[in-house]
Amino acid sequence: MCYIELAYKCLLCDDKIMQTALTPNRHNAPVCLFPLWACVYKTGAASPLQIRSGCAVCTLTAHKQETGIFHKQEEKTNMNKRILCILLAIIMVVGLLPAAAFAAEGSDAARFPYRYDARNGETAVKLSHPQVAPNASTGSRRTNDGLVDYAGNGVLSADIGSADDSGCRGQSYSWSAIGYGDWIYTGLLYNALGQTVQLMDSGLGHKYDPELLPGILNVIFNGDFFTQEADGKTSSGALVKLNVKTGEVKILLSSSSEGNAKHDVSFRNAVEYHGKFYFCGSVDHAPQIWQVDPETDECKKVYGMDVREFYEGFQQHISAGIRGMCVYEDELIISCVMKNEDGVFAPQICSTTDPEKGFTVIATQEQLFNYPAFHFPDSIYGGSIWEIVEFNNKLYVSICTGTPENMPKENTMQSFAIVCGEKQSDGSWNWRPVVGDMEKDGAKYTFGIDPARTCSGAGVLTVLGDHLYIGEYNDEEIALIQIMFNLDFAFMNENLKQSVNLYRMDKEERIELVVGDKTEMFPEGSLSGLGSGFGHNENQYIWRMTVHNNKLYCGTFDTSSLLEPVGQFSNGDLASWTPEEWHRLFVYVRELLKLLREKDDSGEGNALSDAEQAREDVGTLFEVFDTAALSAIDDDRDGAAALLTAEDDLLAQTLAELPEDCFRTRSGSANEAAIAEALEASFGGTAGFALGGEDEDDNGLYDWEDLARFMQELIEIARKVVVTAAYMNRAERGCDIFVSEDGTNFETITTDGFGDPYNHGLRVFAETDEGLGFGTANPFYGTQWWYTVDTAAPQTYSVTVNGSHAQTTGAGTYKEGDTVSIFAGSRSGYAFDGWTSEDVTVADAAASSTQFKMPARNVTVTAAWRELGGSGSGTGTGTGSTASVYPIVVLDSKNGGVTASHKSAAAGTTITLSAKADKGFALQSLTARDSRGKELKLTAEGGGKYTFTMPGSQVTVTAVFAGGASFTDVPAGSYYEDAVIWAVSNGITTGVSASRFDPDGICTRAQAVTFLWRAAGSPAPASRTMPFTDVPAGSYYYDAVLWAVENDITKGTSAATFSPDATCSRAQIVTFLWRTRNAPAVDSSNPFADVAAAAYYADAVLWAVKNDVTKGTSSTLFSPDANCTRAQIVTFIYRAFAE
Repeated sequence: MCYIELAYKCLLCDDKIMQTALTPNRHNAPVCLFPLWACVYKTGAASPLQIRSGCAVCTLTAHKQETGIFHKQEEKTNMNKRILCILLAIIMVVGLLPAAAFAAEGSDAARFPYRYDARNGETAVKLSHPQVAPNASTGSRRTNDGLVDYAGNGVLSADIGSADDSGCRGQSYSWSAIGYGDWIYTGLLYNALGQTVQLMDSGLGHKYDPELLPGILNVIFNGDFFTQEADGKTSSGALVKLNVKTGEVKILLSSSSEGNAKHDVSFRNAVEYHGKFYFCGSVDHAPQIWQVDPETDECKKVYGMDVREFYEGFQQHISAGIRGMCVYEDELIISCVMKNEDGVFAPQICSTTDPEKGFTVIATQEQLFNYPAFHFPDSIYGGSIWEIVEFNNKLYVSICTGTPENMPKENTMQSFAIVCGEKQSDGSWNWRPVVGDMEKDGAKYTFGIDPARTCSGAGVLTVLGDHLYIGEYNDEEIALIQIMFNLDFAFMNENLKQSVNLYRMDKEERIELVVGDKTEMFPEGSLSGLGSGFGHNENQYIWRMTVHNNKLYCGTFDTSSLLEPVGQFSNGDLASWTPEEWHRLFVYVRELLKLLREKDDSGEGNALSDAEQAREDVGTLFEVFDTAALSAIDDDRDGAAALLTAEDDLLAQTLAELPEDCFRTRSGSANEAAIAEALEASFGGTAGFALGGEDEDDNGLYDWEDLARFMQELIEIARKVVVTAAYMNRAERGCDIFVSEDGTNFETITTDGFGDPYNHGLRVFAETDEGLGFGTANPFYGTQWWYTVDTAAPQTYSVTVNGSHAQTTGAGTYKEGDTVSIFAGSRSGYAFDGWTSEDVTVADAAASSTQFKMPARNVTVTAAWRELGGSGSGTGTGTGSTASVYPIVVLDSKNGGVTASHKSAAAGTTITLSAKADKGFALQSLTARDSRGKELKLTAEGGGKYTFTMPGSQVTVTAVFAGGASFTDVPAGSYYEDAVIWAVSNGITTGVSASRFDPDGICTRAQAVTFLWRAAGSPAPASRTMPFTDVPAGSYYYDAVLWAVENDITKGTSAATFSPDATCSRAQIVTFLWRTRNAPAVDSSNPFADVAAAAYYADAVLWAVKNDVTKGTSSTLFSPDANCTRAQIVTFIYRAFAE
């Protein structure tokens, strides 16, 4: 092996600072290794470097040479320069070197020397095996990771080493995690690929030779993919804890632990509940939930089945398991596939207030509309009920629905559904579909949300502020199965074409596109301006999302690491491929065919699919040509097709010599004829090639037509391969992570897996007291953990609320200057008697709900109570009686104000709130809460008015007014400025990009009725029957058109057509607006010469003029047939609804 010498020449003293390594590794750069630049002496070819004081302030230049030995250092000739260098070093080293240039013993830089400069300006440190460099894209040296060490003989060790061969490559994923103080608790998944293949073997019927697969993967990935331990033994997953300040690791559960800690665990999810951690996943090969006490690290099982019960379901191809977990109010909620009360395996959602005492079923397969797909051949191996979150006092459930029977087209499974659950007063739950079957079940949106997109098997959910974020999760498992077992790249290419979107849904269940491409449903594109996959097609999952410091973090699954070998086939012009290019592809194809041919085909005799038949035909083609090729060379390579060179590869030579006409995209039969003709011309008068003595066509030969058909199928496979390769060639390997403060504008943290291309996914986040941890998926060299410290986080202070009986008290942590709302609630037999505090003055000490500004100190407030003389309960202040009316408190707000129709009212009274924004601002949110902090339902009445029903307690109203989007093409002072701000702030429309509104752009009829519908509060239509044939189910304007028809706002352009893409005229939009106001009669005179008295829009125009909606295009013209621009339409709607 050659040594690499790096000589760094000091320009001040002419010393050469030399450093030597076995390979050109980017982490051998001196900045990574030396805290102080130094002149170096070597005592021998294999001796360690001896460092002495050297140049701390000079500019350095570098060069490298490949050589068989170390070069001896040159004699120094300029002692004056040398002495000057040393003196400068001594003077400058402490005072002038940047802190990052050296690390004192015990410092963070010493403990965590490998750092990643994130693209948003943050710095991430490598926590896992902190002394071991991450892998680079180039260079042959590879280092292991995996959080723990493999000690041999199946044993895991927490005694973390620092050598390149330390670590445990088999720990593929950090699969679940939760932070606690300075510790991250994480569940590790062992050998993800091995478990997947075992599942495919046993559950999906794909038989294989287990000794062959590792060899194939080693060939494809040059040994980078983990397949088995070096000693041939098997380890396991583990539950471990990692200290973010010291790098210390402790193993809590593993198969090599002792006593009660000895378990084979693979935890996929974690949640905190009542001060304990609950991890769900597989324990000793059965689905279980384990409780972890972070105070003592005691671990114990609280729920689940044993391996015998799991295996019973496994034999039925049922994907039994526990997946989703969340906390709803005071209940722990889980989703699972377990035996129901009838002893039958079925999906269900369960809840408990004491996990050790069991769970109660709150939703069954039938109550979830039979959406969950829970068999191994189904979407994402039977992903079933994927995720659950609480949002807007409801449960929202993401469900995998795809089965082989409901595939909407050949290369995709049916997309995910979302079901909403609302708890009733009697403790039961009511479930309704939000995303699902629109016709059968009345869902608001079709499967997968957008009917133009059909690839996402699951939806990933998280909540930021007033929105539920929904990330797409493509069905990569089935795509990879098609490649591995059928050489079929079509499914993968369909996924790569679409990539993944990010949506968000507000409390009214209106969905916006945050990241993604324009479609018919979202003609204006995404709010962020980013295309699908954040602009990177290789991103196939938005794998994990979290909220940290009120910021949304999104991490992806990047397929380019898994498909990197395909990237070499990037030349899409097959007709120009050389024998070498065809041969490179065939090395890959031959290995896959070898795997497939040697597997145990228990399905022999069953009808083959088109893809399976094509695979068999191509296998036969290789056998024919490779047999002929091997017969022409020496017999020492008997049957060894894998050893064929490009020169020997007869099939590669033949394809390279085919005429260009054989590669045209046209019908298969036409190409087959051209190929057959070319084959016959190339190989003379023979009728074909002999195939191992087998009798084909009664003469031991395949004819040219058969071989041409097989070759055409091989060309089609190659076409699909080069499509995949084109995507891979543009891709940057390694997962992506993005962060957003407002939920729409994103900054990039990394697009290369923290500099390690083998980190193909960001699998999990974990919040600690001082920062955020990132756990990766790395089935090559083992999972890694990276960590960013919240150095810029503002100081926070605590608020303690004593004496409150409200569900939400206001207690928590706040920054200086925050507005803190506190709630006393109500207390049976007592009247509220005011707030007291020695730390702060509240706005209204007599009100049970009030506010104060947070000072730079901790605050304690106390609610006082006075016992009532009577036996009733209430919030009245009169001694001996209860109040029959309750106060309505409207809190002050900036940039606008809210008034209530009543200052106090009895329970059941309808209260009207009127919101008025200051100029340049619009109402962003309006909430009303009762004395327990529960949010009340507000009904939008239009014109800035909202109503609610008064409960039997005090109500507190809070409003937020915000400025609109900053569009470069909306001038300040323009007639439409306020209208645009109002429309964007209220979700009625968005700009055509993050910086443009396009005020002069035209609006279609579909867009116009959608704007009106949103301005009216997006009411659900009473009927799901669409009278128009040109309004497809699932289109973004479907509900708006139904609503408009039901309310006589439009009748369409004919009895059967709506003409959604036709331009909306000025006459049409004012007519629509007039009809939303129930078409009032108008007795004013007509000032416009171009508005005939008998025109359908005549009364609408007069109404619009009278109500200052429009004044016409001049004093005598209205221009009814002119196209209505975006600026005009939002202005008309604004004047009609908001003013």
